[in-house]
Amino acid sequence: MLNQLPKIHLQHNLYKRLVRYAQSLPILHSKLAPVKLMSFFEKNEIDWDPWILKDGDIYRAFYLCGDKKVDPWWEQGRIASAISPDMKHWQELGTILEPVPQNNWDSGRMLAGCTYKEDGVYYLFYGAASQEEMGKEKIGLAISTDGINWERYSNNPLIEIDDNNSYYASLCSWRKDAQQCRDPYLVKDSQTGYYYLFITTELKRKASELGGFRSCIGLAVAEKITGPYHFLPPVAVPMIESLHEGIFKELERPQIIHRNGKYYLFFSCWPSGLNQKWADEIGSGWVKKGLDKLTASSLYCYVSDKITGPFQPIPEQMIVKGSSNTGLYGTNFMPTPTNPDQFFAYGWYHRIGALGITPLLQARWNSKSMEIYRTR
Repeated sequence: MLNQLPKIHLQHNLYKRLVRYAQSLPILHSKLAPVKLMSFFEKNEIDWDPWILKDGDIYRAFYLCGDKKVDPWWEQGRIASAISPDMKHWQELGTILEPVPQNNWDSGRMLAGCTYKEDGVYYLFYGAASQEEMGKEKIGLAISTDGINWERYSNNPLIEIDDNNSYYASLCSWRKDAQQCRDPYLVKDSQTGYYYLFITTELKRKASELGGFRSCIGLAVAEKITGPYHFLPPVAVPMIESLHEGIFKELERPQIIHRNGKYYLFFSCWPSGLNQKWADEIGSGWVKKGLDKLTASSLYCYVSDKITGPFQPIPEQMIVKGSSNTGLYGTNFMPTPTNPDQFFAYGWYHRIGALGITPLLQARWNSKSMEIYRTR
């Protein structure tokens, strides 16, 4: 309960507003993660986009953090970390990776990614941009032997999209000084041993041909985890087939889960990045059927028989049931500490700039996809 948290030194009326906000969340009610509430206020910090690695008997959380006063907040970013034995009690480790002026391509800001452990070595894939070109994103790699101290694998990006790319656009369709290439998510194929890196990017087609919405989930593959990575065709290009228009302007935080011979792709998108034609049609239809309405917390789900796609939306389960009411953005799933077949959902509370890493939001598989629900 919030009233059972360690004392937080902040103005009383601000604390009351936070309590009211937490209690207003239909799926969360009065519980939030104490560690991140304290960091949000005591450090004057905004935390966002967490991801988690299960490492033996402990959990390693990674997340982006920055100064709450920076506007817009996303034009900054460091990668911080914390560890926990039970997903409830966290020890913060502080910043583990941050922009460096002498390394031009990632001198401006760090973006979200994923962490993978193999043969005693930790690999952290991350997005980044330079100080001079804050909107032009590339993918980098850092390594560690203890999960605490990290070094860049190279001074050059691991993945970047140039004008000669066969599948993906080198310039953003709606912001000409930008390039979408971020949020890497790594999957190792157990049969081939290949490493597949999923990213959020844009299709290499004229934006006008897709109604201005050409965001997609891209893919690159390598025989070694450190690369070199070679681009493959996109695995998911969400479309309004009847109009030949895209659905999303900017996809974020993809995650792949393999279950019962199928690959499930989850991703997020801000409501402002939706094709309004699709949003109006889907939104009204889903409300009539009693399904979740579209919000910033809505988590989308596609499925494929192959890791390389194509991934297609699940009819009437394209939006994960229960996701729209969590108050989270960029939701991912993680097996619970006590049952690997049971999951919990986590992300970040975008309205207050705090992490939502707590076992309170459970998730289970239904006949088609994942479903999020609240535990007492």
